[in-house]
Amino acid sequence: MTKPNIYIASKTQHAPAWQAIRDKTGLNIISTWVDKAGVSEAKQQEGFDFHDLWTCNLNEVANSDYLLVYRKPGEILKGGMIEIGAALASNIPVVSYGLEDFEMGTIGKSRFINHTSSVLGMFLFVQSVMLAAKGGRYTKSFSHNLEEIIKEYKL
Repeated sequence: MTKPNIYIASKTQHAPAWQAIRDKTGLNIISTWVDKAGVSEAKQQEGFDFHDLWTCNLNEVANSDYLLVYRKPGEILKGGMIEIGAALASNIPVVSYGLEDFEMGTIGKSRFINHTSSVLGMFLFVQSVMLAAKGGRYTKSFSHNLEEIIKEYKL
């Protein structure tokens, strides 16, 4: 079984953490926005047309096996809400941290979203599904590497 395609939805300020998780764990994070974060904010000031960026994001969501959503208390997801909707419309499992208490609407109460109590829990959820499908088990190094990155980036 191949590694699952994981799309991450969050505020762009968290992009360095997703890059580190992708680069240091080998997880197949397919969200190219994490490598463009900061550039798009600067372009927005110049009147940049975001159509191509959104076409790319939505295609990546459609080609993902899982959409992971990260939200810190007090953050307002904007694009992330669109990405969640695209995943749900495509029957792509959504795993979240921080949506249960989301004040904006009822999305945090959806039974179509798997809520976790930690950032590590989001990734372990994906790993557990994949491992169950192929009869494998966790390695301590996988969760240790993730824990170190999560601590470093204060996720």
